[in-house]
Amino acid sequence: MEVNLYLLVFPDRKLIKIGKAVDVFARSQSFGWVGTPDYAESYSIPISASRINSVEKGLHRLLTTYRMTDLPENGDGHTELFQLDVLDIALDIIELLVKRDSSVGTLSKGIEVPPIASSLETKTHGHKLHRRYRVLAREARNHYDDSVAVSEKLRDINRLILFLYRYQFKIPFRYERQGNNLSFFVDNRYAPNPDSKKFNRLWKVFGFSFSGHNYSGSYAALTSIGLKNGMVRFEFNLSGHGTLEKIRHQSEFTISLFEKLPQRSPAYEAQFGR
Repeated sequence: MEVNLYLLVFPDRKLIKIGKAVDVFARSQSFGWVGTPDYAESYSIPISASRINSVEKGLHRLLTTYRMTDLPENGDGHTELFQLDVLDIALDIIELLVKRDSSVGTLSKGIEVPPIASSLETKTHGHKLHRRYRVLAREARNHYDDSVAVSEKLRDINRLILFLYRYQFKIPFRYERQGNNLSFFVDNRYAPNPDSKKFNRLWKVFGFSFSGHNYSGSYAALTSIGLKNGMVRFEFNLSGHGTLEKIRHQSEFTISLFEKLPQRSPAYEAQFGR
């Protein structure tokens, strides 16, 4: 049995793909994210099934410095992409292989394309698939970035709550909650200076933004900060304006953790009374 080693040329992307397949055209349909290859300018060569893996991997190793590693996408076959400039070098290596290895067939230019597949309709479908892939890839990256950012912010908020819980006998604080409005008061001595980096970071920690495929927006949980009678007052809005639905699972733990804080810390009661 023979398998084809192929060199598909993508002039629009200035790259080639070097891989193996029994049916090269059918295989090319699985990585439409790269684009539509120029089948007429591409190459294939039949090689015995027992040798195809070593030949393919050997060619990849020889051309490794020309590998495309900075593409924004990482779809099927992304490790087999090389700079277009290396095509002549690859063909020279294959020609030497043909002369020395009897298990290697004859190099042919042009990949056979089924009559239906050569139509404009198929090319248009390939372009549409590529555009759709890029949209989906961008949405996946945005979703991942949002998830990571939310996790990091909630991690910092959880740490802050745990800090208050641990030192409730030392730090005077209290809070009042009416529906989605939360007022949190803490002794000024334990609040960051308004001009400090810690203070600015506090604003950022309580701000969330999302850019998903069916929703985008931002939400600031911390709405205002004030100072009165030696206590710093932090005003929070917990409605989320719809954004909390995006982090419902993650935020539930943070809310339950906050609810374990006493409404008035022992230190607050010791200083201000009940």
